[in-house]
Amino acid sequence: MGVSEHKFGQVLMDLRNIRKLGTSIWALFPSLPQEEGVQRAREEEEKRKEVTSHFQVTLNDIQLQMEQHNERNSKLRQENMELAERLKKLIEQYELREEVGEGRADFVFRGAGGASGPP
Repeated sequence: MGVSEHKFGQVLMDLRNIRKLGTSIWALFPSLPQEEGVQRAREEEEKRKEVTSHFQVTLNDIQLQMEQHNERNSKLRQENMELAERLKKLIEQYELREEVGEGRADFVFRGAGGASGPP
């Protein structure tokens, strides 16, 4: 599992935790006295804020990685197109040399007294 996949899994878990923490404090702790309930509510709110903050940081990290990978992929794609063009030119030059080389060989062969072949 890659780093991004791991972080994405963490994001999903954090999102579930945020949703869980979003339920009413009184539903979680119905038998608490009012003061304890208020204190517990503050603690739960603080936890929710921490989880939300962690969730946002993780999303930002993933977004940054995606942008960096996209940038790198674009550069590689451009480099591949340039290399393909260079290879195409080399092949064309090689084929041209082959044609010229064959013509020279025929000329040298015929010019050296090898007139036994077809004209």
